[in-house]
Amino acid sequence: MKKQRKASVVLRTLVVLLMVSFCIGYWMVTITPASIKGQKITVLLQGGSSEEQWQTKYFQEFEAKTGAKIEHISIPGEYLFQKILLALGAGRSPYDVIMVDSSEIATVAELEYVEDMGKYLTKDEKASFFPVALDVCSWKGVLRAVPNSLGITLLFYRTDLYQQYGIAGPPKTWEEFVSIAQKLTLDVNGDGKTDVWGTLVEAKMTLEPTVWFFNWLGSAGGDLYDEEGNVTINNKAGVQALTMLVDLVHKWKVAPPNATALWTVDAHTMFSEGKVAMPLSWNYVARIAQNPNVSKIVDKWDVTLFPKNVRYGGSPGGYAFAIPTSSQRKEAAWEYIKFMSMTPHVINDFFITFLSIPPKFDVIADPEVRKAGPKNLKSPFIDVLGEAIRVATPRPIHPQIQMINDLLMGAIQEAIMLKKSPQEAFDDLAEQL
Repeated sequence: MKKQRKASVVLRTLVVLLMVSFCIGYWMVTITPASIKGQKITVLLQGGSSEEQWQTKYFQEFEAKTGAKIEHISIPGEYLFQKILLALGAGRSPYDVIMVDSSEIATVAELEYVEDMGKYLTKDEKASFFPVALDVCSWKGVLRAVPNSLGITLLFYRTDLYQQYGIAGPPKTWEEFVSIAQKLTLDVNGDGKTDVWGTLVEAKMTLEPTVWFFNWLGSAGGDLYDEEGNVTINNKAGVQALTMLVDLVHKWKVAPPNATALWTVDAHTMFSEGKVAMPLSWNYVARIAQNPNVSKIVDKWDVTLFPKNVRYGGSPGGYAFAIPTSSQRKEAAWEYIKFMSMTPHVINDFFITFLSIPPKFDVIADPEVRKAGPKNLKSPFIDVLGEAIRVATPRPIHPQIQMINDLLMGAIQEAIMLKKSPQEAFDDLAEQL
């Protein structure tokens, strides 16, 4: 088996090549003031995201409180990380605060592009965050970003169909999941075509479908590598997880056959349109499913934990704040991060407005937060999210995760298109890794 301790020089070479290809240039003014009053803080956010909508709402309050000024740069998600690598690789960051996906933290940490955030947080401040939130923001035992929001993968299901077809409750195991999906794969109008799918498999060549595979892999008790860095994706657990995806499409025929064209947007769209009964998706889907302007299933759904095999498979992710090591305004950057991540009414509003999970114990316990969320659920939404976080199985963390994801999706697609067996697909993947 191959060792997977990739040297950071490989990543640095990739960044240099990106810089040459895109000819990126920028300028900045260096200042080192004693306080942040009058300073300009440049904040990089993902354009159109709920994180951007939420933070911009509080820019004015932060500026009034501190006397600092915020310059807000918005970049679409598909280009965001590439821009971060290019800018930080140049040696002097034009940004003072960046938002990074938890899956990307290992990459910027391995390159020493971002600060050790552990030196900014007090012991009590660290203790206020969920441990798993700090875990996904760390690399090699060092906290490299401060959690801003957590996403968790959940099983959504149609309560009206459960009642109509006599299903007592949501599945707790893989076997129960398959059985219920078979009952809810429906030809409603009798024309011989499926109108409602029991579930769906996401296998489009993009990042999100790898997240769903990691849910199944974690639930099966597997991982990409063992603790010594040896490839384990092609062991029993890995093959079992991939076989599950293939069988949902081909053996049990409870998922659409065009799986290689589907991803997260299709999952929440098909669910809200009433075309899939039990999608596995992010917690944000609750907001869409309960929106009468876009959803046909308002008050006809609920949510539960990802089905269990060896363990529960819910996978946490989300965005976090980081300070580039080459920022010239680290003090001001930290004040911004502290305001956005630790001011009670600010972080409470993130859940109340967007149903995004604040990664802190005190928010979960707040009475206003507990009253928020969809009213059609058996349990308060925040309780379901809290339990999902408690039993979550973190996704693999690796500084070259983007390359790994691309190779992984290629292997998954080959199996789902029946070009290779799950074992063959992952044996070949193990050689590439």
